[in-house]
Amino acid sequence: MASIQLRGESFACIFCYRGKRQWLTLGKVTRTEAEAKAAQVDYLLLRLKQKLATLPPGTDIVRYVQHDGQPPRPEGAAEARKPPTLAILRDRYLATNELSLEKTTINGIRLHFKHLVATFGEGYPISELTLEDLQKHVDRRVRAKGTNGRRRSPATVKKEIVSLRTAWNWGVKMKLVAGRFPYGIGRE
Repeated sequence: MASIQLRGESFACIFCYRGKRQWLTLGKVTRTEAEAKAAQVDYLLLRLKQKLATLPPGTDIVRYVQHDGQPPRPEGAAEARKPPTLAILRDRYLATNELSLEKTTINGIRLHFKHLVATFGEGYPISELTLEDLQKHVDRRVRAKGTNGRRRSPATVKKEIVSLRTAWNWGVKMKLVAGRFPYGIGRE
């Protein structure tokens, strides 16, 4: 939740994003204006959390909220590249590896991504993947009935996460995503 703080004659808006405290200097505004901006920051953070909005690549969260969720592009910059989705990662990963992996392996990876898409959707911005999102997928898959009405094996669900992690690591090398996969099964 965003709050305001008076520093001398100037207000600042303080909020947390991904576990880190952020500061936005509002300047010499009235308390009412500062409170309105704090409410707007809360709304923008909620939209990001609900995945109804995405943080543009190369834009930090302070600049994003400062410009009401519509930060200007730098002058002369090319059209901003659309953030990669789960479907883009899947399609490019499969296309790259289709000839180098066995057909059964590719079919298994396709099946794993089919289940991942059922949880997240094809348009899911993959760079925003969190451990919480992965847990949501695991919970959904474990509750679903498997073959012949039996419970799904945890090993099966683990294989889906491993397929996604492998595609993620490939995506880092291809500059589709950045950073570590949010959950390294057996690799931490």
